[in-house]
Amino acid sequence: MSEYADEYIRRSHRVNRVSAGEAVRIANNVKASHAKISAILSGLSDDGPRGISRERAIKEISKLLEKQYSDAYVEADKVATEMVKREAEWQTSVLSEYTNATVNIVPYEQAILKSQVTPYQGKTFKDWFKSSGVKAPMKVFGVIESGFLNGQSIPEITKSVFDIAGRATPEIKTLVRSNLLHASSIGRESVVDANKDLMDGKTWSSTLDVRTTVNICGVRDQKEYDENNSPIGHGYPWGPGPGQIHFNCRSIQIPKIKGINVAVKRPSVGAGENYQRGDNVTSRGTVRKPTKANRDDGIFKIKQKAASTDYEKWLRTQKKDFVADALGSKEMADAFKKGESLDSLVNDPLGLPLLINRL
Repeated sequence: MSEYADEYIRRSHRVNRVSAGEAVRIANNVKASHAKISAILSGLSDDGPRGISRERAIKEISKLLEKQYSDAYVEADKVATEMVKREAEWQTSVLSEYTNATVNIVPYEQAILKSQVTPYQGKTFKDWFKSSGVKAPMKVFGVIESGFLNGQSIPEITKSVFDIAGRATPEIKTLVRSNLLHASSIGRESVVDANKDLMDGKTWSSTLDVRTTVNICGVRDQKEYDENNSPIGHGYPWGPGPGQIHFNCRSIQIPKIKGINVAVKRPSVGAGENYQRGDNVTSRGTVRKPTKANRDDGIFKIKQKAASTDYEKWLRTQKKDFVADALGSKEMADAFKKGESLDSLVNDPLGLPLLINRL
């Protein structure tokens, strides 16, 4: 019954698209304050009677930046709450469809609360948004004060402030998207955990593309775990789990219902015939997506891979330039192409995954 696993794969793509779209929408809302910041800076002066003082400018800009993050959290939390509920409903319907047993229903309020209070990389999302909203104003204070101290012009100081304000947008995108992926995972897992008697473990399923974090999700792809998240036949700990183990994690767990084969062909986005080193990002440094234009230009190629294909096997079939982008260096790509295992290239001497936090 490969349809069961197919549903999980399709669902994960849908959740990824929704999360990315909501992250863009919410992050773009913060740009509305940029005009207000510009107006404050245009009146900035070291002489109060000729304009506003830098102390007042710092105070007003700080409030605007803090509000960006607090507003983003409020909006993200609304969407996350809805996603917890929807994913719990979906997971319940899937278990009901593929089993003859009575599925235990998890109260939505319980799952929603869990998603809000469960730490993500050491903090709840409420704390992540709050701490980020505090850091930005501190940086603004620094650049304005040092600007006046070093004799910079108002336009020069303005540019420095906007460099900070501009960085808020991608940071908020990361926080929002990670929040929604985390919430979706909690919604599904709450149902799975309440129905362990129907399960025979779970499979870690990562995305087969150049964006997957090789040293976290790449090495875990297709690894098996029991119903209590203990590794089966390998040494990679479950940790926070798929969708929660790092920022922007797109991996999912595929619960194994007793008596059902979860093997299914896997979609992949690999190198096209014209792929060259660095084609994984655009000229602006953003992620290059496998659009029709990029596929037609031979940059990316979408294929279906056999169920037995894990990330390492798949990566070995890719062009060296693609592998270098995935692993981060030409040297690692050379070693990998010569037969070095993914384990030996991305693990520390103790064999523990090198968990990273790029935020």
